[in-house]
Amino acid sequence: MFKQCDAQWGSQNLGTCALTICQAGCAMTSVAMILATRGVQTNPSILNSWLNNNSGYADGCDIYWGIVDDFGKTSYQGMETASYSTVCAGVAAGHGVVANVRDGTHWVLITGCSSPNLYNVNDPGFNQATYPSDQVSQEAVYH
Repeated sequence: MFKQCDAQWGSQNLGTCALTICQAGCAMTSVAMILATRGVQTNPSILNSWLNNNSGYADGCDIYWGIVDDFGKTSYQGMETASYSTVCAGVAAGHGVVANVRDGTHWVLITGCSSPNLYNVNDPGFNQATYPSDQVSQEAVYH
């Protein structure tokens, strides 16, 4: 679990934009969690630097989701709006699923499913452990 506002990296600029990792690094921090669970020695600071050095950001601080496939630990499948059962099956199969929540303003890593239509998450920005599936607008999926 990485938190985007961790004192180790929260004040660092996200990409080349005027925002910090704490302010806008939820997607990148969620991807760092996927990579770390797959054996990449990374954290949000290290990944942010790597993305900066490898053209990993669009518009200064929007992650290019597929660029992290260069680590050899993921295969970005794209964006989808999947059913609850499809997302749960993917997470159970070990897929990395980063979900867009909070009316499209925030990204979290889905870690499992519990009770009908409730996702367990690692939320890099808020102290929230679950989100209802109807609050997810889309998902970035990694195999």
